[in-house]
Amino acid sequence: MKMESINPLAYLKQYHSNGLQYVASELVKIRNRPDIDPQIIVDLSTDYIFNETNLVNNNISKAELRMVINYAYLLEERNQWPSEASEKQIEKTLELENIIKESDDPLKQSKEITSEIISFNEQLLNSDQFKDEDKLPLFSGSSIAKGSLDYWKSINGGLENDWQIINQNWTDTPDLESNKIDWGEVLVSDAKGAVKGFFTGLFGGNPLGGAAGGAVAASAVSLVSQILKDL
Repeated sequence: MKMESINPLAYLKQYHSNGLQYVASELVKIRNRPDIDPQIIVDLSTDYIFNETNLVNNNISKAELRMVINYAYLLEERNQWPSEASEKQIEKTLELENIIKESDDPLKQSKEITSEIISFNEQLLNSDQFKDEDKLPLFSGSSIAKGSLDYWKSINGGLENDWQIINQNWTDTPDLESNKIDWGEVLVSDAKGAVKGFFTGLFGGNPLGGAAGGAVAASAVSLVSQILKDL
């Protein structure tokens, strides 16, 4: 069974990938090693979600959306959870994290991890532990986890994409693989940033914008901090 038929939020992964590409297209303009405040990445993530997607409720302002995305990023940065998340939802998100972290090299074992994410979705879909609406934050996390795996695998395997050029501009290493990026950390930031962003987005009636934006911000900061090593 295809993941799209299991996960009702499977389409979120494309917004996430496009958002990361937008952030990279802006950061690549900075030629010399910068001193980047993570809030710059939050701003870029907000710009993309607000201006380039249909995930945003017309009643929310850009400043309000930024608060939603920034709160999700800060929760992930501090390893905290939204008060609205139940213990069962947190446990299920940590189960998704473990699927990613159990591999020493998740990008090279993407097929196996994808299979486990599909199983995660099947179990969640059929679970009677959650109401349907309580499954949605978790489906947002698993959708973006799969999209993250595909996106970063293509980035790490390419040589002429914006993220590789950013690495070349800012460091002495020729590519991301030589920089020994912990891709498991980046992937987990994506998945958990999505779940937390879904919850923070509920405040403004924009859980999907919050999920996509929270994931983009959290994972982009994770990668940039690893590239620079001292963000």
